Amino acid sequence: MTQLVPGTPRMTGKRAERDDQATRLRRLLDQARSPRVAENQPPLPDLHMPPVVAVASGKGGVGKSILALSVSLSLARSARVTLLDADFGAANADVLLGLAPLRRLDECFLTRFAPGRRPADIAIDVAERLRLVPGIVGGRHLPDAGERCALLRRLVDFHTTADALVIDTGAGVHHAVTDMLAAADCPVIVTTCEPTAAADAYALLKSLAATSIAAASRACIAVNLVDDHEQAERVYRRLIAVCDRFLGFRPALAGVIPRDRRVAAAVRDQQVAAFRQRPRLRKAIDSMATDAIVFAKEAHRLRTADG
Repeated sequence: MTQLVPGTPRMTGKRAERDDQATRLRRLLDQARSPRVAENQPPLPDLHMPPVVAVASGKGGVGKSILALSVSLSLARSARVTLLDADFGAANADVLLGLAPLRRLDECFLTRFAPGRRPADIAIDVAERLRLVPGIVGGRHLPDAGERCALLRRLVDFHTTADALVIDTGAGVHHAVTDMLAAADCPVIVTTCEPTAAADAYALLKSLAATSIAAASRACIAVNLVDDHEQAERVYRRLIAVCDRFLGFRPALAGVIPRDRRVAAAVRDQQVAAFRQRPRLRKAIDSMATDAIVFAKEAHRLRTADG
């Protein structure tokens, strides 16, 4: 995965003291997890579960869902991919694709994941080697912590139909987002160069650390809608600096995605899957997708070995 920061030298003095503080912070965060989180902790990945990339953002409007779909389409050029729309209540991947699915994710919760009513059962083909599990919209059933944990356990059902899973989570810092991120092998936090987006990305990383410091240490950052690459680098460096100082980890850089004004037209026409990206944008997305899945596979291997 692309890394803009050189290797960290041996720590001495104040830096070593800060590292000790970060170690204590990790211990305190693990001990301070609320009963809700501990009781419904997202499960360790099953040996047969596909590697999971989860895409989230601290705020809306940063292009998270389009990026999750674009990464899925990129991976689907050479592998079987399932995109799970877990933006509970505001799912829109089907809208981006111009679809009107008859079955959605809330059906799985309402039927307690009965045979024929599990996420793998309601997935629909949307492109070659790409399937979509349509998410929940409007005021339909929103899953509680226990139901979200049950959903994550059901992801193992995809092992015969998918080589990789991409989860499009909601935006924000609430448990519905961090639970999905905590279960992922590669959590990707999307931000832009706007100060509010960067601040909310840090808030999400902080919230994720409170849920699982292990998951937070696997997280990486994608800077989207970039007009100025140097500005994106500055945003990334500021984010890892505050993460290092206050949370004790340094997220990697998943990618820097340039702005392409033709994307808006593809969204309006609900033709994102058929949108022919400009070479610069396509290269950035392909690079991010490749790095994310390589990272996810390695993290998945280590997590299953530890489990």
